[in-house]
Amino acid sequence: MSIAITLSNSSWFLARFADSVSTSTLLPSARIVELLSVCTEKPVACTAAVGRTPHGIRLASVFTAPAHRRHGYASVLVASLTRELLEGGREFVFLYADRTNPTANAMYQRIGYRQIAEAGELMKSS
Repeated sequence: MSIAITLSNSSWFLARFADSVSTSTLLPSARIVELLSVCTEKPVACTAAVGRTPHGIRLASVFTAPAHRRHGYASVLVASLTRELLEGGREFVFLYADRTNPTANAMYQRIGYRQIAEAGELMKSS
């Protein structure tokens, strides 16, 4: 299958992450990218560069459609976007990964990410 990486304001991406990503967070400053099948012109994977800092930027919402998993699409997409952001002047690119997802964590490590800390969530109860 041939693939292409494209900049997008995709309704597919936004629909996939409607519950977890606010469009005010994503637009207009977010860099949403998708990995498309050139054969079908349908997205197979996506991610977004969000959460800019003075020197870095965070990747979020890495997703591969279930029917297209285990083909390396997320690896290609994350590695390509990371390289583009670093070459574009960002000093670092970071992401949060679920430590209970060994597939994603192994992929991130294979393409050069390394764990530097663990994060938790604090919730205030009323």
